Order: sequence, then structure tokens, then C-alpha cells
Amino acid sequence: QLRRVAEAGGWWGYIKLYAIFLPHLWPAKDRRMQLFLFAIGLTIIAGRAFHVLVPRQLGIVVDALTASSGTGILPWKEIGTLFIMDAFADTILYTIKESASYRFSLWSWQRLNSMAFAHVMNLSMEFHDSKDSAEVIKAVEQANSLNRIVRLVLFDAGPIVLDLVIGVGYITSLFDIYFAFLFLFTAIPFFLVSYFGTKIGRSYRRINQDKYRFLSRAQYQSISNWSLVAYFNRASFEEKRLNTAISESAKSSIDYNNISLAVIAGQELTLYISEMAMMLLAAYRVAQGVRPIGAFVTIRAFWSRLTYPIWTLARFSQDFSNLLVDAERMLQLLQTKPSVTDKDDAQDLQITNGAITFKDVEFFYDKRKDTVKNINFDVEGGKTVALVGETGSGKSTLLKLLFRFYDVTGGSIEIDGQDIRNVRLKSLREALGNVPQSGSLFNDTIFENVRYARLDATEEEVQEACRAACIHEKIMSFPDGYKTTVGERGVKLSGGELQRLSIARVVLKNPQIVLLDEATSAVDSGTESLIQDAFAKLTKGRTTFVIAHRLSTIMDADMILVLDKGAIVERGTHEELLAKNGTYHNLWETQTK
Repeated sequence: QLRRVAEAGGWWGYIKLYAIFLPHLWPAKDRRMQLFLFAIGLTIIAGRAFHVLVPRQLGIVVDALTASSGTGILPWKEIGTLFIMDAFADTILYTIKESASYRFSLWSWQRLNSMAFAHVMNLSMEFHDSKDSAEVIKAVEQANSLNRIVRLVLFDAGPIVLDLVIGVGYITSLFDIYFAFLFLFTAIPFFLVSYFGTKIGRSYRRINQDKYRFLSRAQYQSISNWSLVAYFNRASFEEKRLNTAISESAKSSIDYNNISLAVIAGQELTLYISEMAMMLLAAYRVAQGVRPIGAFVTIRAFWSRLTYPIWTLARFSQDFSNLLVDAERMLQLLQTKPSVTDKDDAQDLQITNGAITFKDVEFFYDKRKDTVKNINFDVEGGKTVALVGETGSGKSTLLKLLFRFYDVTGGSIEIDGQDIRNVRLKSLREALGNVPQSGSLFNDTIFENVRYARLDATEEEVQEACRAACIHEKIMSFPDGYKTTVGERGVKLSGGELQRLSIARVVLKNPQIVLLDEATSAVDSGTESLIQDAFAKLTKGRTTFVIAHRLSTIMDADMILVLDKGAIVERGTHEELLAKNGTYHNLWETQTK
């Protein structure tokens, strides 16, 4: 944080970075929320008045009781006024303020969460491939910290400053200027203790947060990789590792708590000494006959209301600093910009034939090494091109570039003459359908997982897509049929079942361009033949890219590209490539032996 403060030119520049959240925290177009804020403002102003009026009325009651002592007559008017004031301040005003504050806080929390989630989902693959999912989720959850900052600044710090100004003025009018000086001299050592305590505690707070994040990450990784733990019989190892993380987190919490308690003890001692001095001086003024006894009771009752602002302002510095540390993760998240975005003048992709051209395409993940280079080929609309090669040769990278998960670093990719960098991402990805090598499902029903490809699909359309993917009969054999819950990432299904549901999704989407990335890698040979028939129906008349390890599945491709170390080393049909006696021929010979 200190490094980022220095980079921002100081604390003020650092705090201004958080201004990006203001549009999501101010209800510019929500009249209902504006009404709630207005109600909060009124209750804050009224509350400040009652903070003075209630102790003052208590002093009036004491003076009235002193005056009526021995008469047997109670000062009902004064007592009744005190009860009404106290009840109104503690019930009606408090209820209105808390109710309106809760609704505004909930509104801003919803806005911040939605904004952060939408931002994460619109970030490019480059971000998601490089970040820990648990860390990203934690950053999104820090909307609550930002919400608390808003509440702290608007609903606590502002009113507290008013309390201090009014309080100092009131005790001056009640006694004399010496009481105001005594109060101010109390605040100086109090804030010094608070400042240095917060400064020391900040480093302990950061250590505590780091330890807690490590603990959360360890829990998430162990649970999400349960099968890996079980396969290698490492449950005891994971327990030991987690217990170590728990112990370190607990120790850092104790260290931070000890610092906090030491600061509180110093603050309490400072206030206790000043309170004794204040009471002695007030008692002396009463004994002199300068002020009535009711004034002593008033200032005693008012003292807690006077010291509360000091406490709150001291806590404000510490809480504000801590909350900035917590919210900083969301700030960094929102400062991350997607590397792939729509141009201002981007148009929707218009597909006529589905012809695709890779022209002098180059791309690298690491500037020190090209991933793909000098890629040139044309695919006519409705034709099928297969990509083959060893692992790491760049096959999947080409499909990612076509989806525009990354932008090419050289050359261009065109669909029907339109550079995909000049079209809207949404329209591009609507035109593409992908069956990945490893299917991914939500922890929901089979029906909802398949319908995810087209949210307005009917039950009949979903079932028809599953029939095309040769999975309908299997689904109907489950006790709950299409209402079967698949488990997290589809763990309740076999690899072949999961893959065929992924295929059913693309069938349902019915895209103009189909990408198949090792789409039959997880099915047996019997099921594969059925799926190949389904693919034949799906890809008929559509431009299709196929990545296949088993060369027997791409024999009918219109063009086969052989890649090696990111470059195309051979191209042609199955027969043409076999006749060349090159890399493809060697791969074929290896697989058919």
C-alpha cells in the first residue's frame, strides 16, 4: 500500500483512485434511494441536536428536583420532556436512520457486486489464465469493504465532526472556555496514541490478511482437487498443510489483536484522566456557586456523548486504513483492463458463406518466443479444415485466436472479408460454436446445462440436440432424467457423457462456424462412430475446424494442416499428405501399426 501511495503522489492521490467507484455508489437516477439518503441526512441533523438537548434536559430535571426538594411535588413537565426526548432519539430517529441506512447499504452492495462481477466476466482470457480463481472471487467479495467505507465516511465521520463542534461550543456555554481547552488538550494525546498505534498495527493487519488469504486458498485448492488428493492418498498431508495455515493465521490474528488492545488501553487511560479532571473542575465550579448542581449532572451525562466523537474519529483512521487495504484488491481488479475489446466503430459480424482467412498470422504469449508464426491459409465457406500436430504445436491457439480470446500480434484473421478485430465480440462469438477437449458443466440439471447454449430453447429442442449427440437414451436411463444434477464441473458423469453433453450444447446453439477441439477424445470407439455421424449432420454446410489426435477421424476433411512448433509444415487432403511421405505420413503410420 505504501508503495502505491508513493506512486499516486501521496495519500490524497491514492484515495482519489477510489473515485472510480462513485458512479456506482451515488443513486443519480434512483429517486427512492435519494429519498432514503435525504431521510438519513435529516435524522443525522436531528440526532446531533438531541445529543445536546437530552443531557441539558437531565440537568434541568435535577435543578427542578433540587428546587422542589421536601415539597413532595414532582416536576412532571421536566421529567416528561426528558422521557419523550430520550425515547424519540433512541427509538424513532434511530429506527428511521438504521432502516434507511440498511437499504442504501444493501443497494450499494448490490451495485458494487454486480459491477465487479460484470467486469471480471468481461476481462480477457489473458487475465483468467494468469489469476487464481479463489483470489479473484475474494477480490469481488470486497464490495462489502467499499460499502463500509461509504458508511464510515457519510454516516459516521461527517456527523462526528458536527458532534465535536457542537459539543465544544456547548460545554463552553455551560461552564467556561477552560473546559473547552481541557477537552482539546485531551484530544491531542488521545490522537497521538491512536496515530502511532494504527501505524504499527497496519503492518500486522496486512500480515493477518495475507495469512487469511493463504488459508482460504489452501482450503479452496484442497477441496476443489479432492479427487487428486484421494488418488495419491494425500489427505493427511493436506490436513497437515491446512493446520499449519490455520495456526499461522491464528497467530497473526493474536498479534494484531494484541496491538489493538494495547492502543485501546492507552486511549482509555487518556480519557479516564481527562474525565477525572473535567469532573473535578465542574465540581469546583458548583462548590463555588458559579453553576447549579444540574450543570454538573449535565456535563457528566454529556461526557460520554462528547468522548464518543473522539473514539470514532480515532477508529475512523484505523478502520479507514484497514478497509482501504481490503478494498484495494477490488480496486486493482477494476483497474485491470481487458486486452481484447470492441473498437468504437465495431460492427456486427455479417456471415454470408463462412469463409475464413488467416493472413500472415503471428502470436506469442511470451515476447521472447513465438507461439504461432507465418500462418497463412484460406477456408471456403462450408468446408472442413483439420489441424494436427504434436502437443504444443499451436493447434488450440489458432482456435483461441479465431474466438478472439487473444488478438493476433501480427497479420489478420478474416471471416467473409471482415477482420475479426473490427467486429463486435458478441456477434463473433454468437457465430462460433466450440466443443472443447474437456467439457465443463455447471452444478445444475442436465436440461439447464444443455439449454445454456440457447436460453430460449424448448424442452423438445434440448432433447433433439441430445439425440443428435447420442446421449438422449443415456439421460433417460437416469432416475431423474433431464432433471439429474450433474455435480460440480459434471463430476457425476463419465468422461464420455460429459463430452456428449458438450456436443449437444453446440448442436442446440446451431452456429454458422463449428470448432471441435479433440471433441471425441473422451469417448470409446463405439460411441465415437455415433458421434461422428452426429458431427456429419452438425457440420454439413458449415465451416468447421477440427483438432484431432486420431487421424482416422479427419480423413474426409477438405484440408488438413500439419503444425510443428507454431508453423504449418504440411497441408493438403488425407491422400495428398500420405503421398508426400512427410510428417503426416509418419503420424499415420504410427497410429495404424
